[in-house]
Amino acid sequence: MKRYAFDTGSFELYFAGNEKMKEIYNEIKNKVSKGFTLETNLAELYYKTCQKIGEEIALIRDNSIRNSLIEIKEINKEIARKAGEIKCRIRDISLADSLLAAAAAICNATVITTDMDFKVIKDVKVITLQI
Repeated sequence: MKRYAFDTGSFELYFAGNEKMKEIYNEIKNKVSKGFTLETNLAELYYKTCQKIGEEIALIRDNSIRNSLIEIKEINKEIARKAGEIKCRIRDISLADSLLAAAAAICNATVITTDMDFKVIKDVKVITLQI
């Protein structure tokens, strides 16, 4: 079964109606694939949505993801350590990206992102979607 790790930008695309994200979401909805994100990515999505279009929409989108089949992972020791290793090697990557990359590597998942930074991380498979 395919596993996906969702970056913040992928959720922004989903809510904007991106066809590829709808396709991936339907795989999860139909239980053909599994998907997850981290609490850090949901925090990032919340504040970005709140800043751009308001807190009410941010709350609706946050609840929409939390009530879906997308698993929300906490940061644990294994993810934190792996993220530290990635961040040590690639200093220009954000901590949020290194955490998601670490979780994806541990779970053998493909990162779904709009961020080109993931291309330099050799530990994970990446699908980069265009905004």
